[in-house]
Amino acid sequence: MQPETIKAGLILNRLDRLEMYFTSSSIGYDNPWLKAILKFLPNSQIARYGERRMIEIPEERICRKYFLLEVVARFSPEFIGALIRKFISIRIRVMLSKYLDEVKVEKLLIQGSIGQSLRDSSRRNKVKIYMTISTAAPSYFQQIMEIEKSENPKWFPFFSAPEFSNRFAIEFENDVRAAHKIFAPSEFVRKTIQNSLNQNKVEVINLGANLTELGIDCVSNHSRALRRKGDPLRIVYVGQVQQRKGVSYLVNGFSKANLPDGSKLTFVGTSVNGSIKYIQGINPEIEFTGHRSRYELGEILNTQDVFILPSLAEGFALSAIEAMSTGLPVIVTEIVMQGVITNRVDGILIKPRDESEITRVLEWVADHPIEVTDIGKKGAIRSKAYSWDNYQTRIVELLNH
Repeated sequence: MQPETIKAGLILNRLDRLEMYFTSSSIGYDNPWLKAILKFLPNSQIARYGERRMIEIPEERICRKYFLLEVVARFSPEFIGALIRKFISIRIRVMLSKYLDEVKVEKLLIQGSIGQSLRDSSRRNKVKIYMTISTAAPSYFQQIMEIEKSENPKWFPFFSAPEFSNRFAIEFENDVRAAHKIFAPSEFVRKTIQNSLNQNKVEVINLGANLTELGIDCVSNHSRALRRKGDPLRIVYVGQVQQRKGVSYLVNGFSKANLPDGSKLTFVGTSVNGSIKYIQGINPEIEFTGHRSRYELGEILNTQDVFILPSLAEGFALSAIEAMSTGLPVIVTEIVMQGVITNRVDGILIKPRDESEITRVLEWVADHPIEVTDIGKKGAIRSKAYSWDNYQTRIVELLNH
């Protein structure tokens, strides 16, 4: 079956919370996930609202119709507000059900949460829901937050994660049970869902990396000079400077490592709750660039010797794939790159929450430049598999199955 013949609707994010229709459902047209999907969902309409371009879905019109009621509900007494929201929810279900009847949709591909309205409407109309998610199950985040708060209290203020209330966790579980198939970006995310909810309908579809935006000649190593043993080791981290990405273990592991004089650790990313200032108080020699454009990031990666991401939870480490594409060897935690990297072949895997292992691995990298360069070359080849074209192909296969 050709992609053009697939009957599928595209709905974005939550559909049972009016206040989110104007924000999270307005995904910019340049969003890579959106561009990948649109290539084989030609019936999805693109509309222009001011300077933004986004998918036009019926709920946008519903939103305008009931927006004032939602505002009234927010400022009403709790009991009155609940009644108004109940009325809005019922009306949305009716309108959405009519819409599903009119367009005769067989499948819905959803980015993010499904919501009660869509769950009910799709059940009545016998529509199969394909749910794409980007993060681990709420129960996993709650677990690692409890561990970090207990075992690493000084760094816990810099732990940033999605706000998973009990209500959200229940909604997530209901969404997962309602979905016909769930598309996860990594084996790690699949396992968190399967282990916490005992669901075997999760398929892994790795995301794609926008390699051309880095502004360098990707998947080529001719511009990367061979580092010699004894030369300073240049280490780079890319992402928010926060504890969910394991920054405390990196800072401590680097500070204890016996590396050649002049070795440097550079953080490329923004501070979370004053994390950069805190780290500077621990090790003032660590450098911070703040946020950098995609082009600037490419230039930075091309001047480094090794990339490191000791994350405790990651949907899919696109920053690591981008680093690999430049021939830069990567060090990442095994839980977030399982099935992507083969240890000491096309990347280096480490255990999460283990600063001693980070110290040992950095010292090994500094002492074995030839082996590390070979890992970088193989990683560059491996990175070719993670493109948006491959993502599209895999989506089509599973929708046709």
